[in-house]
Amino acid sequence: MCKWSAPERATADDDEPDETLVGNDTYQFLLTLTETVPSAADAIKFTTLVNQWKGGRSATSSVTDMITHPAYQKIIGMGKGVVPFIISELRADGEEPDHWFWALRILTDVDPVRPEDRGDIVKMANAWLEWAEKEYGW
Repeated sequence: MCKWSAPERATADDDEPDETLVGNDTYQFLLTLTETVPSAADAIKFTTLVNQWKGGRSATSSVTDMITHPAYQKIIGMGKGVVPFIISELRADGEEPDHWFWALRILTDVDPVRPEDRGDIVKMANAWLEWAEKEYGW
Protein backbone atom coordinates (compact mmCIF):
# COMPACT_ATOMS: atom_id res chain seq x y z
CA MET A 1 0.00 0.00 0.00
CA CYS A 2 1.32 3.41 -0.95
CA LYS A 3 1.65 5.87 1.93
CA TRP A 4 2.54 9.47 1.12
CA SER A 5 1.85 13.01 2.13
CA ALA A 6 2.62 15.99 -0.01
CA PRO A 7 4.07 19.13 1.57
CA GLU A 8 1.41 21.70 2.40
CA ARG A 9 1.40 24.93 0.47
CA ALA A 10 0.41 28.00 2.46
CA THR A 11 -0.57 31.07 0.46
CA ALA A 12 -2.26 34.39 0.97
CA ASP A 13 -5.61 35.27 -0.67
CA ASP A 14 -3.88 36.34 -3.90
CA ASP A 15 -2.24 32.88 -4.20
CA GLU A 16 1.23 34.38 -3.81
CA PRO A 17 3.38 33.07 -0.96
CA ASP A 18 3.06 35.36 2.05
CA GLU A 19 6.11 35.31 4.31
CA THR A 20 3.94 36.21 7.29
CA LEU A 21 2.07 32.93 6.74
CA VAL A 22 4.90 30.62 5.73
CA GLY A 23 8.20 32.07 6.99
CA ASN A 24 11.33 32.64 4.93
CA ASP A 25 12.52 29.00 4.88
CA THR A 26 9.16 27.75 3.67
CA TYR A 27 8.97 30.56 1.12
CA GLN A 28 12.33 29.46 -0.30
CA PHE A 29 11.07 25.87 -0.30
CA LEU A 30 8.04 26.90 -2.35
CA LEU A 31 10.21 28.81 -4.81
CA THR A 32 12.60 25.88 -5.15
CA LEU A 33 9.84 23.36 -5.81
CA THR A 34 7.60 25.45 -8.04
CA GLU A 35 7.89 22.93 -10.86
CA THR A 36 7.68 19.94 -8.54
CA VAL A 37 4.50 20.57 -6.55
CA PRO A 38 2.51 17.41 -7.16
CA SER A 39 -1.13 17.44 -8.18
CA ALA A 40 -3.90 15.10 -7.05
CA ALA A 41 -3.67 13.39 -10.44
CA ASP A 42 0.08 12.84 -9.82
CA ALA A 43 -0.71 11.30 -6.44
CA ILE A 44 -3.22 8.89 -7.94
CA LYS A 45 -0.89 7.92 -10.77
CA PHE A 46 2.02 7.46 -8.34
CA THR A 47 -0.07 5.29 -6.02
CA THR A 48 -1.25 3.15 -8.92
CA LEU A 49 2.28 2.68 -10.24
CA VAL A 50 3.70 1.88 -6.78
CA ASN A 51 1.05 -0.79 -6.31
CA GLN A 52 1.83 -2.21 -9.77
CA TRP A 53 5.55 -2.19 -8.98
CA LYS A 54 5.20 -3.86 -5.61
CA GLY A 55 2.64 -6.36 -6.85
CA GLY A 56 4.38 -7.19 -10.10
CA ARG A 57 7.92 -7.79 -9.02
CA SER A 58 7.24 -10.90 -6.90
CA ALA A 59 9.84 -11.86 -4.31
CA THR A 60 12.88 -10.88 -6.34
CA SER A 61 16.05 -9.88 -4.57
CA SER A 62 17.53 -8.51 -7.78
CA VAL A 63 17.82 -4.75 -7.59
CA THR A 64 18.19 -4.71 -11.37
CA ASP A 65 14.83 -6.46 -11.77
CA MET A 66 13.25 -4.01 -9.31
CA ILE A 67 14.50 -0.85 -10.98
CA THR A 68 13.86 -2.02 -14.54
CA HIS A 69 10.25 -2.94 -13.77
CA PRO A 70 7.98 -0.93 -16.14
CA ALA A 71 6.01 0.69 -13.29
CA TYR A 72 9.23 1.85 -11.57
CA GLN A 73 10.44 3.32 -14.84
CA LYS A 74 7.10 5.12 -15.30
CA ILE A 75 7.46 6.59 -11.81
CA ILE A 76 10.84 8.00 -12.81
CA GLY A 77 9.24 9.29 -16.00
CA MET A 78 6.80 11.35 -13.94
CA GLY A 79 9.69 13.65 -13.06
CA LYS A 80 10.77 15.55 -9.97
CA GLY A 81 7.21 16.01 -8.76
CA VAL A 82 7.23 12.48 -7.34
CA VAL A 83 10.23 13.07 -5.08
CA PRO A 84 8.03 14.08 -2.10
CA PHE A 85 5.97 10.93 -2.61
CA ILE A 86 9.06 8.73 -2.74
CA ILE A 87 10.48 10.33 0.41
CA SER A 88 7.15 9.69 2.14
CA GLU A 89 7.29 6.06 1.03
CA LEU A 90 10.80 5.71 2.49
CA ARG A 91 9.68 7.30 5.75
CA ALA A 92 6.61 5.04 5.99
CA ASP A 93 8.70 1.92 5.24
CA GLY A 94 10.70 2.43 8.46
CA GLU A 95 13.22 -0.36 9.06
CA GLU A 96 12.26 -2.17 5.83
CA PRO A 97 12.76 0.46 3.14
CA ASP A 98 12.11 -0.29 -0.48
CA HIS A 99 14.60 0.33 -3.28
CA TRP A 100 13.81 3.93 -4.18
CA PHE A 101 17.48 4.95 -4.31
CA TRP A 102 17.97 4.64 -8.06
CA ALA A 103 14.86 6.73 -8.77
CA LEU A 104 15.92 9.39 -6.27
CA ARG A 105 19.42 9.64 -7.78
CA ILE A 106 17.97 10.00 -11.29
CA LEU A 107 15.31 12.53 -10.28
CA THR A 108 17.46 14.72 -8.02
CA ASP A 109 20.91 14.35 -9.58
CA VAL A 110 22.40 13.94 -6.09
CA ASP A 111 23.50 11.00 -3.97
CA PRO A 112 23.69 11.63 -0.23
CA VAL A 113 24.61 8.00 0.57
CA ARG A 114 28.15 7.59 1.90
CA PRO A 115 30.21 4.98 0.04
CA GLU A 116 30.60 2.88 3.19
CA ASP A 117 26.80 2.75 3.61
CA ARG A 118 26.07 1.34 0.14
CA GLY A 119 24.35 -2.01 0.40
CA ASP A 120 22.81 -1.24 3.81
CA ILE A 121 19.34 -0.19 2.71
CA VAL A 122 18.35 1.19 6.13
CA LYS A 123 21.38 3.50 6.17
CA MET A 124 20.75 4.40 2.54
CA ALA A 125 17.13 5.29 3.31
CA ASN A 126 18.20 7.34 6.33
CA ALA A 127 20.69 9.26 4.18
CA TRP A 128 17.90 10.19 1.77
CA LEU A 129 15.53 11.13 4.60
CA GLU A 130 18.21 13.36 6.13
CA TRP A 131 18.85 14.90 2.70
CA ALA A 132 15.14 15.68 2.25
CA GLU A 133 14.95 17.22 5.72
CA LYS A 134 18.04 19.34 5.14
CA GLU A 135 17.18 20.43 1.61
CA TYR A 136 13.42 20.90 1.88
CA GLY A 137 12.32 20.49 5.48
CA TRP A 138 10.34 17.33 4.73
